[in-house]
Amino acid sequence: YGQQAPYGQQGPYGQQVGSQPVPYGAVGDPSGITPGMAPPIPGSIPMRPDEERQWALLGNVGVLILGFISPLVVWLMYKDRSAFVAENMRRTLNFAILSTIIGLFTFGLWIIVFYVLAIIAGVTANRGQVYKYPFNVNWVK
Repeated sequence: YGQQAPYGQQGPYGQQVGSQPVPYGAVGDPSGITPGMAPPIPGSIPMRPDEERQWALLGNVGVLILGFISPLVVWLMYKDRSAFVAENMRRTLNFAILSTIIGLFTFGLWIIVFYVLAIIAGVTANRGQVYKYPFNVNWVK
């Protein structure tokens, strides 16, 4: 504390000390946000690049277990500390919400189709006929 790093050297979290910050869009994906480039938010401790990558990874993989809850929690916790994590979790959260909506819709649609076909098969069996389902596999022989 109290000591200044010489011009052009890196500070404790990888940021340049004594030089201009690296502009967004200089390297990386089309959004221009890469680990280590997140500007610190006043009053917060900036994340190191390895922490940014770790939380982005955990938020993305956590979707497999917790659904949209994982990126939502990581986004809420770290969006102000890292633009990289915020952008990753924003995209993951949007995709997880979309997937949940599609899953609910197709699951609901499948339940309706299942019940309709089961009723048709029951009515057909009551007539003394075997119903041939429109799409089926022959696992049980």
